[in-house]
Amino acid sequence: MKDIELAKQILNNDNKTIVIVKDGKVIFTSENKGIKPVYEAFNELKDELKGSSVSDKVVGKAASMIYKHAYIKELSTKLISQNAVDILKNTSIVFEYQKLVSYIKNREQSGMCPIEALSLDVNNIDELLSKISDFLGKERTLVLIKPDAIERKLMGEIISVYEKNFNITDLKMIKPSVEIAEKHYYEHRDKPFFNELISYIIRGNVCALIIEGKNVIERVRKINGATDPKNAEPDSIRGKFALSKQENSVHGSDSKESAEREIKIWFG
Repeated sequence: MKDIELAKQILNNDNKTIVIVKDGKVIFTSENKGIKPVYEAFNELKDELKGSSVSDKVVGKAASMIYKHAYIKELSTKLISQNAVDILKNTSIVFEYQKLVSYIKNREQSGMCPIEALSLDVNNIDELLSKISDFLGKERTLVLIKPDAIERKLMGEIISVYEKNFNITDLKMIKPSVEIAEKHYYEHRDKPFFNELISYIIRGNVCALIIEGKNVIERVRKINGATDPKNAEPDSIRGKFALSKQENSVHGSDSKESAEREIKIWFG
């Protein structure tokens, strides 16, 4: 069986989004959507990709640029953008597709897929890979400016610190309910200080922010400083403003999992 036929068969029968075959051997498959698996395959297998055959459910400009640079031999896709066709027709890649579209849509919104959009601004593979790396490296985190900072009218000054370093994608003022507070501090429910935490966070307004950027979780926590202001760097937010280990002015998520859980709690 030819490589491209084997790749197409696996794609259709095994619920894959990408299948790469070379000399009758499957060298890469993915069930994940978007450009990330193409990008990962390029980075992990760039020496093996030359002369291979690919079956891909969706091909946009970014993917076609990577396939071109990897010297892919054959490509079969169900959906392809006009930008991708314009690139592939000037290569030696033998390609086929089932449906041509003007652009690849974002699967969760109506607009253009973010990677497809950023690929419009580049003309060479190095620029593209750099942009994809930056895009995929972005994280988001939850930040809370706590009641002690709000009461002392420090909110604007603290927000400006984050704004200089990251993108603030959402912000709201909220007087937390006991329910929100208990969900937020759920991991401390068995600790002797749990009730004090709840009383503190619900005593006044809180400014909740969603902040986005590269390695944003780690970087926000560094900017915030140690939980106990006695151990915080002097130029950190807690080093400047925190009153105590409990009244420490700000909160930042400690992991990607915590960030997503906390964003859901505070923003729904």
